[in-house]
Amino acid sequence: MGVKLKMTTAYHLQTDGTSKHTNKTVNQVLQYFINRHQTGWVNALLRVRFNLMSSVTASTGYTLFHLHLRQMPWMLPLLTPENIQSVRQDFPTDVANALNTIISLTMDVADAHDTMIASQVAQAHTANMHRSKEADFNIGNFTYLSTAHRRHKYLNGNNKQVAKFMPQLDGPYTIVSANPESSTYTLDLPDHTNIYPTFYVSELKCHVPNNAELYPL
Repeated sequence: MGVKLKMTTAYHLQTDGTSKHTNKTVNQVLQYFINRHQTGWVNALLRVRFNLMSSVTASTGYTLFHLHLRQMPWMLPLLTPENIQSVRQDFPTDVANALNTIISLTMDVADAHDTMIASQVAQAHTANMHRSKEADFNIGNFTYLSTAHRRHKYLNGNNKQVAKFMPQLDGPYTIVSANPESSTYTLDLPDHTNIYPTFYVSELKCHVPNNAELYPL
């Protein structure tokens, strides 16, 4: 099937933006189908999925139905003995039509792929305009890890603590792998953290060692 497994970096939604955006859309749509007790959404999944696959995706210019079947689903009327024969005649059954459909679908998928790449380039260009220069990290350097997404774990069920007073940075940790081309770095984390140790650079902060002459101990 050509499926490739790619691990995403922790706490960086942009790594898998397509699925994250789709999940967000599904959650928003399901809010119109659930009741006050938050039940009934399971029965609405098929309808939501049909509507999503019937909608044109801005990044590709096609619907998911078109890229999967090269046509929108047929809304068949109730079949009666009078119209069964006409319905059968509308479906292509010869090999030539099947081959033409496959070739056209292949071209449409390639066009959608090119359109998506162009959208990604435009989005990256817009995002990079507001980004500052990336910090220079190398293997063996020490770095701090942001706790913004993990601060609730510091509470440990203690009601006398609040997240706003918890440490904003953890570490320092040693960088064991650096991938500056993708702005991701792998840290040597303790085994008990249970987190995939590769992080986007926005989650890291340079470690500045203490000057013992100015600040003893």
